Amino acid sequence: METFTTVLVTIFLICFSFYVLLRAGSHRMRAAATKFIAAILEKRFAEAYEIMHPEFQNKIPKEHFEMFLAESGIFNIKDIRRHLGDYSISSHTGHVTPVFFREDNVYFPVDFVFVYTQKSWRIYALDVRLRLTPASLIINTEEIRQSKKPEIAEESKLH
Repeated sequence: METFTTVLVTIFLICFSFYVLLRAGSHRMRAAATKFIAAILEKRFAEAYEIMHPEFQNKIPKEHFEMFLAESGIFNIKDIRRHLGDYSISSHTGHVTPVFFREDNVYFPVDFVFVYTQKSWRIYALDVRLRLTPASLIINTEEIRQSKKPEIAEESKLH
């Protein structure tokens, strides 16, 4: 019985230690993600751009960064939510995946791909996965009726 208890306590301590090390090791990466998210919410795009990896910055100049975000679907953001466990980390790379909510009821996760470089975590890539909510799929029939295309307006009156 004493051996079983010792093994059980050892397994618990190993799991707990792994959890603590993962949280501590990912703290600066998660802090960089939080700083980026705050900058996007407050429309401080120059500050968000500084968190991007130099290779990303070479491909997308600072003056085109806001346009890049808009073309990626990251515009009119009303909220960004994170949850426990929305990150993963390895030796010099990591991921943080918050969910972005736009004012038009569209929500989508964005996978921040991080690389540890120059003694800091930098966002190497953004993987935007757009997803429409049911509210954003509802068609306003009045707008269709007032459409300049008579065939669309006529078709909508038939239904």
